[in-house]
Amino acid sequence: MEFWTKLDISVVDGWTRLDYFPFDAYNEVGNLPAIAERFRERDGHYPSRILSDKIYRNQENLRFCRECGLGLVTAKLREIAAHVLAMSVLVLN
Repeated sequence: MEFWTKLDISVVDGWTRLDYFPFDAYNEVGNLPAIAERFRERDGHYPSRILSDKIYRNQENLRFCRECGLGLVTAKLREIAAHVLAMSVLVLN
């Protein structure tokens, strides 16, 4: 069990948005469909791809992504965090 905060971040047109910032101890794997739907409601379309750590790569999430035409890119959490920060810095500069 993890005891630190989890982040749901989206990057759209160069803007980084902190979507969800809970401090609860919970397993976030089941949140992927809700996160994608929240993005679609706000922006009018699904994201082109979802960057996540490998824990999200389960049958339910893969099926959801396939049905919605989403790309699910999984990597080590450190690599994902570095990618999001790099995108934010590039846009801000």
